[in-house]
Amino acid sequence: MERASTRTSSWCRVTRSSSRSLLWFSAGLCLLAFENPASAEPRLRVTPSLGVSEQFTSNVFYSETGVESDYVTRIAPRVEARYDSERDVARLSAGVASNSYLRNPDLNGVSYAADLQFERNFSPRLSLDLDLGYSYYPKLDAVTEADQQIQSERPDLTIWGLGGGLRFRQSARSQLGLNLDYSGRGYSASDSTEETTQREHETVAGALFYRSSVSSHDQLDFVLSANRTHYSDTGAGQEDDSFATLLAQWSRNWNPEWFTLLSGGVLVLYSDPEGFPSETSVGFTGGASLRHETQRARTHLGYSSRLQPSSGVGATLQVHTLSGGLGLDLARALALRFEGSWQLYKSAGDGPVLVTQGVGSCASGETLVGSSCFRDSDRQVDSELTSLRAKLEWRLRKRWATFLEYRFRHQTSSGDIQVSEYSEHRVMLGVHYALPVDLF
Repeated sequence: MERASTRTSSWCRVTRSSSRSLLWFSAGLCLLAFENPASAEPRLRVTPSLGVSEQFTSNVFYSETGVESDYVTRIAPRVEARYDSERDVARLSAGVASNSYLRNPDLNGVSYAADLQFERNFSPRLSLDLDLGYSYYPKLDAVTEADQQIQSERPDLTIWGLGGGLRFRQSARSQLGLNLDYSGRGYSASDSTEETTQREHETVAGALFYRSSVSSHDQLDFVLSANRTHYSDTGAGQEDDSFATLLAQWSRNWNPEWFTLLSGGVLVLYSDPEGFPSETSVGFTGGASLRHETQRARTHLGYSSRLQPSSGVGATLQVHTLSGGLGLDLARALALRFEGSWQLYKSAGDGPVLVTQGVGSCASGETLVGSSCFRDSDRQVDSELTSLRAKLEWRLRKRWATFLEYRFRHQTSSGDIQVSEYSEHRVMLGVHYALPVDLF
């Protein structure tokens, strides 16, 4: 799902692809930030690649008790095709990844992902952007495949999305943008009794953006977005969550080395769970970041607050994130990178929590659903996730690279819905090969 660097920045790539319907503000800014990458002469480049790695995990099931380690062999072929013409840019990427476990072969599986992106430049002022993606992860490896918070040990996860946007350049200093998106996630997991939990959510979202370059150093952005998510199962039935966000952002390049970003806004969330009273709440969204770059070093610090739909727990979450990183070019072909983050997941509104099962009546303040009693809780989810990462990458030749990587994850939970509590260490050693071919 990674976008080509000639199309937009790496920050935009990660934001738009990994949180398609979650960070509408950032996604819109990426759309507005696109430069016209079209080439006067049509060009088509196809890049097949292959990644192979051997991994050690200290906690293969992400569990708090009965911790079990394992060795994983990962083989991941991938192909990317990029077409450039005077008016159009198209990019198709597709890949599979085979995971083979030494001690737990029942976890063996093949995941796959595909992404199609298209941009049409109708004129120097007006352009259209489309994005279609689909991914499937059996026995989800949350660390290397779809880095996210997990509730059960090893669920199956499906992710899909279709999005599009229009950009209109009013002048050399201002732009307008419109974005529309349909996306969703399907979540399936089996517990120790082999009872299968299947949940999914579907999201429809849209946003309007305005960007103004106040000076050669400063930019202002204003975003109005709306999001509606339908949860097929919250444990006690269906639920519809809708929220609107009004946000402003100021970014400044102080000099070639220093960059800052500040954003803030308000959001209104309306929750309508089946069988429970609806609720309206008001909250804050936004963040701040600081980035410093020199010829051989890059550092960044940041904080963000956002809403995120979660199929696993069937609820909309407020996610607070503190993150930082350091990248060093030790030599021409040798790079070292450190990254870390702390995330706090909390329920954005009240939601149903199971109290008792197999009963015919419920106590005051509880709701009977089938033969189970549920109550409303404002602490449905309350968990923390700490992630650390260190990676040493050595480019052996133009097309070959090898890496050594260490990751650590620690998750705790104190909410009424218990999310997996665990600690996991992972060491990875791998090699990557890519062969770009220009067909014309």
